Amino acid sequence: MKGRATAWAIEYRISRQSSEARHDGWGTLDPLAHERRVALGTQMTEAHIESIVSGNDLCDVPVDLSINPYRGCERLR
Repeated sequence: MKGRATAWAIEYRISRQSSEARHDGWGTLDPLAHERRVALGTQMTEAHIESIVSGNDLCDVPVDLSINPYRGCERLR
């Protein structure tokens, strides 16, 4: 399925979390509803930046400068 992540998730036998459908008055219990979900389209925006070098001021990051070539990359969201 193309888009941002997936519109559904498969529960495996060894999953730590499980769930079951329960009608609470919101939405639907239709078992095929997840297959009809439409993924959001990707939006491209042109950006004019001054530098690809970014400063880090975090105590848990051991470097003070970094490069982010994937700025806004869909797979990292």
